[in-house]
Amino acid sequence: SLFLFLLSCLSKAMAVTLPLILILTDYYVTSKEKLNLKKILPFMIISILFIIINLNVAYYKTDLNQYSNFDMLLLVFYSILFYPFKIIFPVNLSVIYTYPESLGLSHYISPLILFALIALIKYVKSRFIRFGAMLYFLAIIPVLPILPFGISLTADRYAYIPSIGILIVFSLILYSIYQVISHKMPVYKYLY
Repeated sequence: SLFLFLLSCLSKAMAVTLPLILILTDYYVTSKEKLNLKKILPFMIISILFIIINLNVAYYKTDLNQYSNFDMLLLVFYSILFYPFKIIFPVNLSVIYTYPESLGLSHYISPLILFALIALIKYVKSRFIRFGAMLYFLAIIPVLPILPFGISLTADRYAYIPSIGILIVFSLILYSIYQVISHKMPVYKYLY
């Protein structure tokens, strides 16, 4: 599995999140309180090496002088919400979503929506909904415009691995709705 991970890092930079996803899976899915670092450490070392390589070789800075630090923070929040929205509503898809010339209302309300979603996820006690949300967030980190590069703010091709987390959350929500509608289980028993 280590060799296959190495090959995946050579083909797609998103693969560097695998060690974090393995830790998350150990904690949330298998309920292991103690992590087996002997298993994860080789993956972590390879990830760190590829992060360093990508930042030094493949990274080229985009000229974004028109944006303040606050604007860049808003673009990060917007990017986090962009992918779930495009998965649920796949309309107006594009190969490249460039940086906007000016920020719109969707950029300014994105932090409020994101914080509301985080509060809702904290309120819901389902381990698997939290797992899906964390899986999405950890998998999307490498492509967030924290260190902007290239001409695109977001791209559909970055959503493949993170969409697994989104789909876990939505499938559990749909399942709980089905259970409530079919009167097999009260909603509070599923969510708490």
